[in-house]
Amino acid sequence: GLEWVAIKLMKKSNARNLVMKLGGDGFISYESGEKNFINRQYFPALNSNPVDVAGAGDSLLAALSVGLSSGATLMQSSAIGAGMSSLAVQNIGNIPVSYKQLKKYLEKI
Repeated sequence: GLEWVAIKLMKKSNARNLVMKLGGDGFISYESGEKNFINRQYFPALNSNPVDVAGAGDSLLAALSVGLSSGATLMQSSAIGAGMSSLAVQNIGNIPVSYKQLKKYLEKI
C-alpha cells in the first residue's frame, strides 16, 4: 500500500522527509526519527468546497519550504502548508496568499 511505497522510497533515496500528496484528500508527511522510526501524520484538505484547485500543491510546498528553512519541523511546516493550500483554493486563479491572511486563518483553526 501507500505506507509501504513511502517508506521504501525514503529508505532507497536516503531522504529524511517525504510529503505524499493525495489530491483533494490532503497529504501525508513522513519524517525520519531516531532509531529508524518514521513519524507520519495525515493532513486532510481543510477546504471542503474549493473554488479552483490551481496552485494548491504549489502553495503547500512553498509554505512547507519556508517553514523548514526557518527552523520549523516538518510537521509544523506541514500544518502551515495545509492552511496555505486551503486559502489558495478559495479564489479563481492562482492568486498569492498574504502572510496576514495565513496568520488570521491559522489563528481561527
